[in-house]
Amino acid sequence: MPKDSWDSRHKREHCERNKRYRRKLKHEALQAYGGKCVDCEETKESELEFDHENGNGNIHRSKIFGYGHASPGGWMFYLWLKKCGYPRDLGLAIRCEKCHTKKHPNRQKKENRKGSPALQNPKEMEEELQRLDPIPF
Repeated sequence: MPKDSWDSRHKREHCERNKRYRRKLKHEALQAYGGKCVDCEETKESELEFDHENGNGNIHRSKIFGYGHASPGGWMFYLWLKKCGYPRDLGLAIRCEKCHTKKHPNRQKKENRKGSPALQNPKEMEEELQRLDPIPF
């Protein structure tokens, strides 16, 4: 009988450790920017999101990570914020999902996101990326 690989023996532990790390990154990032929705003061972290005030979140993440339409958010963005010392000049605000959707009614719900409608035209996105200043990593 073959021995179990390390992966099969430790997969659950590894996944749980990653989840804890990612939750910790989100918690730290939210706390660095106030820890509550700027509109309704919701504090439940599972409901809170970062809002790029000028609506350029996908473009900003594309500039940071260079992935085009599939620009990552979530824990990779939180890690980037941490490495940059939680910069204050990015136009970020914390909003709960409900207030975020009120402010940007055309944004997709979490479960349906596949890139911003503004980024469906690669030429427009490239022009916007050229306009932005380089963002340090």
